[in-house]
Amino acid sequence: MKELDLEKAAFIIYLIVLVLSPLLFGAVHAYVYTIMTIGVLAASLLLVIKNTGKNLRSGIYEFKLPSTSLDFTFLVILVFLLFQCIPIPAFLLRLLSSEAGVVGQKSLPASMVVIQDKWCDAWFSLSPYYYPVRMSIIKWSVYGLFFLGLTQVLNSQKRIEWAVSLILI
Repeated sequence: MKELDLEKAAFIIYLIVLVLSPLLFGAVHAYVYTIMTIGVLAASLLLVIKNTGKNLRSGIYEFKLPSTSLDFTFLVILVFLLFQCIPIPAFLLRLLSSEAGVVGQKSLPASMVVIQDKWCDAWFSLSPYYYPVRMSIIKWSVYGLFFLGLTQVLNSQKRIEWAVSLILI
């Protein structure tokens, strides 16, 4: 496929996601954000294929990553979400969130509570319940890919007009 065809297909997929996600109950139900995620990942894969090429001098394949002014913000929030899932030492946990340490200690098995020296060495994460944080990581990554991809395919006046008209309709 030509690079232009890949970009056009990605643009169409992004527009479909942009229209269908809010219409299907605001993309809050599992089936809707699954469809949205699959669409964004498919369009992003097309753009990755388009942006990967062989360097003529070295003969090595390279990937050209589009750069935006929000890349740093996106990465900081992603690192913050990932940091909430990583077990950290007790002294650092008490410094950041004493409540997370209490919840972690209450979640210990009874056999560790009996041996009181062991729970002092236990590491806990800032998030006592991982599921919402994992879902936030997935959604934030998909939204970031959507933003990066859409900013890359909205590269002409005609495409911008199409996207704006579709959103207004």
